[in-house]
Amino acid sequence: MPEPEIDLAEHQKQGARAARRVLAIILAISTVLGVYLAFQYRHTEAYLAEAKPAMREMGATSSVTQCVDRVVEWNRTCDVLESVCTAYVPAMMQECMAGQDRAAYCAGLTMEDKERTSFGFDHCETYAEHRALKKACALSYRTIISYCGTLAGGDGP
Repeated sequence: MPEPEIDLAEHQKQGARAARRVLAIILAISTVLGVYLAFQYRHTEAYLAEAKPAMREMGATSSVTQCVDRVVEWNRTCDVLESVCTAYVPAMMQECMAGQDRAAYCAGLTMEDKERTSFGFDHCETYAEHRALKKACALSYRTIISYCGTLAGGDGP
């Protein structure tokens, strides 16, 4: 049986049409993804902009330990990507600490407290069931040391 003749020009047209369809689908998916990511970015930006002053306000009536608990709770209920929430734990802890004068608390920290990697360990054990919350607690305690170091005129521990 003889092979059918293939019209090269027609074959190229079909290939070009298929390529245009694929590119159109890629463009449509990219547009939808871009719009979604822009919305997520705006939502994250607005959420964090609201959360920081609220945390400072809570800090005005919170002890340092209560600040840690508030920041961990904020991290638990955070409404954006988990990695963004975790990355913002130090900033939120600083906001809570800045809610009132912490000079007396910071002056009470010993050099041993500042150098111990287990500073706050006992408190953070209460969050042992949930790894992300325990991490937020530990980050909060490291931020306390940094904050107190800055308050004392240094750059941290």
